[in-house]
Amino acid sequence: MARRNKDKKIEFLHQVPLFAGLPTKHLGKVASLVDEVERGAGTVLARQGSMGQEMMLILDGKVDVDRNGKKLATLKAGDVFGEMSLIDSKERSATVTAVTDVDLLVLHRRDFQTMLADVPGFARHMLVQLTKRLREADTKLVD
Repeated sequence: MARRNKDKKIEFLHQVPLFAGLPTKHLGKVASLVDEVERGAGTVLARQGSMGQEMMLILDGKVDVDRNGKKLATLKAGDVFGEMSLIDSKERSATVTAVTDVDLLVLHRRDFQTMLADVPGFARHMLVQLTKRLREADTKLVD
C-alpha cells in the first residue's frame, strides 16, 4: 500500500478516538513521530506476556485480539492497541495477530514520552479516552 504523507496521517488521526479532538497542530506532532509499517496476514504484532515498546494504530486491515487462547475481539482501521503497556510499563495483556495484511502507524515508547511532555493536553485527553473505553468494557461485563 502507498505510504501516507503527513497530511494524510493527520487526516486519519482526526478519526481515531484516542486522538480525535486534539488540535491539528498536535496531530501534526503525532504524525511526525509515528512510523508507517506493513505486516502480512498471520503476523503476531503483540504477544501476551511480553514487554510492550510501542502502540499501534490500524490504518488498514484486521487483527484478532486473544487472551489465554480465547478470542476477545477483532480490531479494524481506526482501532488502537498496545497503549496500556506504554502507559504502565507492564507486560502485554493479550496477543494481537494480523488476520489480513495490515498497514499500521507505530508509536514507540520514547516518542510516546515525547508526546506526553511536548503536546499540551495530550495526557488528559488520553486519560479521558481510556476512561471512556474502561466504562464501555465495564458496561459489557455487567450486561
